[in-house]
Amino acid sequence: SGTKKIDTPTTVTATPNSYYNFVNWTENDIVVSTERDYTFTVIKARQLVANFTPYTYPVTFKQPDNGSIKLLKNSVEVKSGNLIEHGTVLQISVTPNTGYQLSYLKSNGVQFSGNSITINDTTSIEALLELKSYPISFQQPTNGSMKVFNGTAQLKNGENVLHGTTLTIEVTPNEGFEINQLTANGINIENNSITVSDNTTINASFKAKTFLITFSKPENGSITVMKSSNSQASNGELIPFGTILTVNSTPNTNYKLDKLKANDIDVINNVVQMSGPTTITASFVKNNYSITFAQPDNGSLKVMNGAIQIKSGDLIPHGTLLTVEAIPNAGFEINNLATNGQNITNNIITVNGVTTIFASFKSISYSLSIAKPDNGAIQVFDQNNRELLNGENINQGTNLKIKTIPMNG
Repeated sequence: SGTKKIDTPTTVTATPNSYYNFVNWTENDIVVSTERDYTFTVIKARQLVANFTPYTYPVTFKQPDNGSIKLLKNSVEVKSGNLIEHGTVLQISVTPNTGYQLSYLKSNGVQFSGNSITINDTTSIEALLELKSYPISFQQPTNGSMKVFNGTAQLKNGENVLHGTTLTIEVTPNEGFEINQLTANGINIENNSITVSDNTTINASFKAKTFLITFSKPENGSITVMKSSNSQASNGELIPFGTILTVNSTPNTNYKLDKLKANDIDVINNVVQMSGPTTITASFVKNNYSITFAQPDNGSLKVMNGAIQIKSGDLIPHGTLLTVEAIPNAGFEINNLATNGQNITNNIITVNGVTTIFASFKSISYSLSIAKPDNGAIQVFDQNNRELLNGENINQGTNLKIKTIPMNG
């Protein structure tokens, strides 16, 4: 900037900083020269702007085998071949496939550490991923032996193997023992082989020969099987020969035990002694309750279980719906129909305990109307010579006596 006289030739020079390129001179956003040295004659006041851009470099990379790589500039992903300004810090994100790990990162063939790089030249980035390796740990178990093989090669305790390696485990119990458990990192090993995907500890244990105890939760109740140590046995557990088991059965509400068997033989006094593989079964049936009733006076009472008429004292299963039919004799009607002191609704009861059904009948009654005649009176008496009143209710079948009283004359 400065002051020049009118018609004076003037030259302005643009000098870029390190790692910058001169682009052009502009005035009011209009390009007036692309030369660093711009010469012009002053004819008026001018505002010139020198424009510069930083150096840019191509950054290239390719996706590695067994994983992926991303380059980020301020959280924006950079594509391979993009031009990146000098001094830009790029973040590097490497994602190995399962079982792989980053071996190294290289920039232009030179290894570097960390997850970022500053661009100051044309840059080629390379990532190498390699299989992880894990130590295999195991100890010789009591009452037997264990061998671990990688193919045909027997491993030593603590030896490393690559991710994905399939190992074969050979366990040999001593005489009189059998395999109790074979695990890798606490998980049961199936078919004596494992595929390594982490640091691995293999454990084997042996136990005296045992027999399988099986049982399942029966309908309408439950059973528990207790070992002689007063600990509860589990379905599918292996129980040593000779162990005395106690089988406790608990029916659901309104049920009772019907049968308790071990290998289809009745269990006596709830005790089972293990002498081989044993299956325990239990079945429960509904409680039966007695239904009592007496035939009422002046009618009859029938109690039906579906289409079957039951007798007083019959035992009926819990939850059964019974239909109660109270049939009055001629001239009578139902006075009360109840079960265990509660009125019966819609002639239906549900059996949920010992049940007493009661019915009573009463005579049908009619209203008595006595009209006063002209020139006299009438009186009405029942069989007990009690005078009846106009509007009084009289039972059907009552014998009435009528007395007429004429007026004098």
